[in-house]
Amino acid sequence: MVNAGIFEFNFANLIYLCVRIIFLFFLMSYGKALARSIIASRELDQLKDDFLSVASHELRTPMTAVKSYIWLAINHKEGSLKEKQKYYLNRALDSTERLIDLVNGLLSISRIESGRLVLNMEKTDMMPLFEEALKELAPHINEKKIKIEIEKKNLATVLADAGRIKEVLLNLIDNALKFSPSSGLISISFEEKNDEVIFQVKDNGAGVQKEFLPHIFEKFNVVKSTYVIPHASRGSGLGLYICRLIVNLHGGRIWAQSEGENRGTTIYFTLKKYAS
Repeated sequence: MVNAGIFEFNFANLIYLCVRIIFLFFLMSYGKALARSIIASRELDQLKDDFLSVASHELRTPMTAVKSYIWLAINHKEGSLKEKQKYYLNRALDSTERLIDLVNGLLSISRIESGRLVLNMEKTDMMPLFEEALKELAPHINEKKIKIEIEKKNLATVLADAGRIKEVLLNLIDNALKFSPSSGLISISFEEKNDEVIFQVKDNGAGVQKEFLPHIFEKFNVVKSTYVIPHASRGSGLGLYICRLIVNLHGGRIWAQSEGENRGTTIYFTLKKYAS
């Protein structure tokens, strides 16, 4: 004689076991599909990185040659160019420089995002890096008659890759130049706090609306959020994104503040002090 209670208990266990088997089968099937999807996604990312790297390398050489020939045409002493010809050639030179900046930016991003960038971390004095960056940007600074104020004081050395941090400085100062009015002011200052140094680059341009400040470091963001966007200030939208990637790789932070319309923008970033 079969015990009904035992029968009901075993039947319930059987149903539970079947449900578990079906669920496990579903998980295995879904897991395989998910694994294939992840592998495909990684392969696509690798293909994208490889394409960007190759395309950027192939574009940079001819574009540099084009820039050189345009510059020679503008500055050639034999024969004179008409004003309209100079205007068109200068526009072509500006466009070529922007394209070269875009290509260089894409190369940097490709190396960083793919993990191929290796930092050469060493004891670094930041003042010479600021001076080198200002020298490289001197033609643009002089063209817009921008006044540069840089705080002069003894500053702690930091642990950094000097070449990559110089790239950050060039991008930040160039960004300030783009959004500064003619005869404007760019201020560079520093603050030591605990185990880090805070660097500040401030312009006196149109400023950025508060709600858009967190987005200015996003890829391909062309700061639509400024109160006024001069045509000449339109860039690739990669400079500040590259700054964020490089500063983050150094274990630092980067952010921006703006006090309102026509009160400029200040960008801050931090680096760790060098511990001897």
